[in-house]
Amino acid sequence: MLYQYSLELKAYEKLLLGAFLNKIKIIFEKTNVVKKVTLSNQTVKQTKKTVLSSPHVNKKAREQFEMRVYSKVLKYTPKNSTENNTLLIFHKTLNQKSFNLNPILKVTSLS
Repeated sequence: MLYQYSLELKAYEKLLLGAFLNKIKIIFEKTNVVKKVTLSNQTVKQTKKTVLSSPHVNKKAREQFEMRVYSKVLKYTPKNSTENNTLLIFHKTLNQKSFNLNPILKVTSLS
């Protein structure tokens, strides 16, 4: 049975996320394990926090901090059903060594 894997990665640094996903894509293409690899557009989630600068007076004196979370989705399908185990082992090692990324794996059946 064939499955389609979608690997969503989130990071605080845009360049780190792009470089990591491009390396994964190159590895998949060189090893010839995956039939089709697609990379989705990058999404950005911004959150802003406002903090008072002084604790007593001067309410107008404020500082704003912004946090951006970048996320991309890598979708791929294996060539045959025997490659599913290889990809699952890859995902287990990716979760153990997260590289400051938050990997989320979603598996859907193609049949």
